[in-house]
Amino acid sequence: MEIQLEKNISFESSFNTEDTANRLGIRGWCMNTKEGTVKGVIEGPQNVYNEMRHWLEKTGSPQSKIEKATFSEPKILNEYSFQDFEIRRVKK
Repeated sequence: MEIQLEKNISFESSFNTEDTANRLGIRGWCMNTKEGTVKGVIEGPQNVYNEMRHWLEKTGSPQSKIEKATFSEPKILNEYSFQDFEIRRVKK
């Protein structure tokens, strides 16, 4: 599932997202965009996925202000696409 969050966020606060994803056992990635939003992909069992999605929509990193969270339609996976969760950097 792909996510796009519109939030005011610094790269350092992305590590809070990484910590939450790792604590829950979520796989995938997130990154800040040049437009000041965050985008990414999350994968995990339904209950864990739902918990991470709720965290992204309602809680987020302490330094962020979530203005809007949009998610693509979830897909059932036969196997995961990612081994773990990582923070990706915007290429300059």
